[in-house]
Amino acid sequence: MSSRPIYSMTGYCSVNCGLELAPSNSPETTIEKPTYRIELKSVNHRFLDLKLRLPKSFLPFEIPIRQFLQKQFHRGSIEFRLEKENIPDELKSIEVKPNLSLAASYYEALLSIQKTLGFNEQLKTTDIASMPGVIESPNSPQSQELHDSPEFWTQLEKALTLAVNELSKMRRHEGSAIVSHLTEGLDFMSDRLRTIRDTREKDQGKYPKLIKERIETLFSNYPVAEQSLSNVIESRVSQELALLLDRSDIQEELNRLEKHIDHFKQTLTDGGALGKKCDFLCQEMNREVNTLANKAQNFGISEQAIELKVVLEQIREQIMNLE
Repeated sequence: MSSRPIYSMTGYCSVNCGLELAPSNSPETTIEKPTYRIELKSVNHRFLDLKLRLPKSFLPFEIPIRQFLQKQFHRGSIEFRLEKENIPDELKSIEVKPNLSLAASYYEALLSIQKTLGFNEQLKTTDIASMPGVIESPNSPQSQELHDSPEFWTQLEKALTLAVNELSKMRRHEGSAIVSHLTEGLDFMSDRLRTIRDTREKDQGKYPKLIKERIETLFSNYPVAEQSLSNVIESRVSQELALLLDRSDIQEELNRLEKHIDHFKQTLTDGGALGKKCDFLCQEMNREVNTLANKAQNFGISEQAIELKVVLEQIREQIMNLE
């Protein structure tokens, strides 16, 4: 088990909450709490990327909401959406009327812009009605100065905490599943490394005999009459062959790979926000596997190296979702 929880960057939650828009110290304007739905959706991202979708009346709280979420999450592309779920009877009866003088001013301003810039498109009613203040709802709590209500932020903060906790539960569950897959992949790689090491040790015993046979074949095909010269050439050829075999030895790559795997497992045990660190470890492991595959002189080892590369690629895909 990890000492600290490991979170995936993928998750979704939806919670309903009742928010009283009117200040609690104004009983004459207090109405039944409308129900709002908070949605949080998270996908993987290199950094923390917050996208907020709020009703117009909640815009004064955009910065506090953003700051609240920044304290809760480290990485991921997180979309926050707040929508009204129901409309209480009190809100259905709210009087709505146009501000005709303001609408006329907007109309004249838009006509002036068209004339100055040479635009010819026809103005529509929706163009004017969508302007701020044209449609008035004086009795609506939506028009209140919400940023002057600390009590309302307390309500909203409780709702945010509930939503964040729900999303964190799902991200933690997904993170645990990813860790299980990663552990299986690392165990598979460790098993393949043991097989490769056994094969290498068997091949090591054949190398001296192989060198001797190649030297004998060389001198039988190209005999040297003078014994002293033959001894020098034989010594030199032996050195070159031994050096060539040493360059093709994969012992160092095996040792480094085992250390990287142990480090990877320890990182998973430590837990926390480890996605970037695991990605770096995968890059180092991939480098060693490629070198091992290039240096391998045994067909069986080459096949095992290919299997290592396949599993390592699967591991890299998994850790892309870790926070």
